[in-house]
Amino acid sequence: MNLLTAQSPKLKTNIMPKNPVQIINECRKSGEPTFTIRAKDRASVVALEAYFLMVQEAGSNPEFAEEIRHIANEFHLWQSKNQETTRMPD
Repeated sequence: MNLLTAQSPKLKTNIMPKNPVQIINECRKSGEPTFTIRAKDRASVVALEAYFLMVQEAGSNPEFAEEIRHIANEFHLWQSKNQETTRMPD
């Protein structure tokens, strides 16, 4: 499956991802650990694709899966325009 080109016509098309600052602030207040993957990480799109497949297989909310697909696509587009700053994490 190619996550970036697959389509789910039954779901809304204007995906509004959750606010990452709000999520991090909520986690800080509650002490919940959080993990951030940046688009400049060359492995980020593959990681998001794997997460998308796991979310789908687990039967999660289809709109949440679409949000993951949208984010992966944004990462892919950013990487294609910023190849000079895209690298493997260290």
